Amino acid sequence: MGESMVIGIINNAILLLGLGILFSLIPLDNLKAKTSYKIMIGVFISAIVIFIMLSPFEIAAGVVLDTRSILISVAAFFFGPIPTMMTIVSASILRIHQGGAGTLTGVLVIFSSGIIGHLFRKFRYNKIKNRKYYRLFELYLFGIIVHVVMLLMFFTLPASIRIPILQNISLYVLIIYPIVTVVYSALMFIRHDNVINTNKLLRSQHNFVVAVEEAPIPIAIHTDDGEVIMVNKAWTSLSGYTIDDIPTIFEWAKKAYGIDDYDKVIISIQKLFLIEGNTHEG
Repeated sequence: MGESMVIGIINNAILLLGLGILFSLIPLDNLKAKTSYKIMIGVFISAIVIFIMLSPFEIAAGVVLDTRSILISVAAFFFGPIPTMMTIVSASILRIHQGGAGTLTGVLVIFSSGIIGHLFRKFRYNKIKNRKYYRLFELYLFGIIVHVVMLLMFFTLPASIRIPILQNISLYVLIIYPIVTVVYSALMFIRHDNVINTNKLLRSQHNFVVAVEEAPIPIAIHTDDGEVIMVNKAWTSLSGYTIDDIPTIFEWAKKAYGIDDYDKVIISIQKLFLIEGNTHEG
């Protein structure tokens, strides 16, 4: 049973991680401040938990082993109460529908995983989210706690099977499940880190645009091929030209200097691009 159990657990874990990668690609972050975001997350995670619960490893009649504890605890840790409750309800309904000797145990595992994930979110998430290496240690500890509690829930199984099952699965659960918890959490943190970096870049771009727009000196920004992409208020105030009036630097040269001096101005601008380092004009 040992080898087949390991293969079953690993297959279920691979399914979980594959669905986690798919989930991480879904562009929902623009909705993050909205309740609709939380509901959408809950729908996606509920779908994932159903998929993995439909592909379990049966360790005894009516008693199954899958990676729902990982998914639910990690979902609670990252996404908060609304998605977690949606996932818990979905998973519990399915487990009750599946029936068998492990029904009560399965439902208790679902709830305990969600509760522990929520507690870690409340007390640890903000303290470790930006500590890229240390957080891996805490996530491993998190995985250990979730699955020690899961094993304790197995004492609710019928007396005739609880001890043999615990003897068969405990070592594998405590070795494999915390590692998968760390890997799955790392996937979620990659998404988190990408969102944070993107937001920093957007803020930086916004600050740059505001600084240029409000600068007291006239500034025009154009691409290498001459397309004007921005002129600031001072430029428009002094020259009278808006970006619609001068879509390219060449149009600006014509309007500002006329046809007679156009070639000289363009050559002068092109020479500016050849300058390396600082230069003094007088």
